[in-house]
Amino acid sequence: MFPFHFRLIQKYTHAQRTRYRTPLFHINLHVRGLRWYRAAGMELRDPGPFLSLIAPGTVLEFEFGADRENWVIQLATDHVRPAACAREVVVVHENREVLVPAFLELEQAVLVHWLQRFMAMRESFLDPHPLNRLTLDLGVAEILAFMIREHGQTSHADSAASLLKQRIDHDMEFRFSIKALCRECGYSDDHLRRLFQQVYAISPGEYRRRKRLSRVLDLMGNSRFTLKEIAARTGFRHVSHLSALFRRQFGIPPSQAMRHLRLSNRQRRL
Repeated sequence: MFPFHFRLIQKYTHAQRTRYRTPLFHINLHVRGLRWYRAAGMELRDPGPFLSLIAPGTVLEFEFGADRENWVIQLATDHVRPAACAREVVVVHENREVLVPAFLELEQAVLVHWLQRFMAMRESFLDPHPLNRLTLDLGVAEILAFMIREHGQTSHADSAASLLKQRIDHDMEFRFSIKALCRECGYSDDHLRRLFQQVYAISPGEYRRRKRLSRVLDLMGNSRFTLKEIAARTGFRHVSHLSALFRRQFGIPPSQAMRHLRLSNRQRRL
């Protein structure tokens, strides 16, 4: 994944007019109240909802009214920089430059989804437990992939990679290998792996691993299953396999993480 250091995830609702140069990478979800906005040669007036990416070093100018609602994620990174085109940013991943659209208008139904995602990411950000870093990483990867996928027309690579992603997402108990899922999609293993990496800037194996850990965390915090039952429901033959992967990712045993998550959820419901 990309080496990002999360500095802030915040919702803003106050009127404001300002101009400044940002030292950080910004991911912005604009909901309402924006009167005008200038960044990297792009100018907007009274726009509807949109997602935007702002590279470090960019000069921002904007004015919000009293009806303002927008969300901002600020990240410190050396792997994002301005592109030659004002409506793109360059993201460097595994020594390869990826052009990502810097602006994308949102329909109302899509806006609701992203509001929920930003709120969930803020909850994870406010709890400094290392387990929540996975939720944040997946959130940023989802935003970047969405902006790449939704920009322009869908290509053959997009369609094939999207089909594999759907297969991975629907395999909730992680019973099938990536090779088997590629065969279901009608493509060779090597070819579809390359297309997936090209479209989503992450290998299908790594994407599946992170989805699997995310599912483990969800069951730990939101069910009464034992660790053995969670392992069985997420495709691990033995609890020891789950424990080894979990320790490598988070540096703590899964039993400790499960106690923390269930205690946090109980306290949140009080």
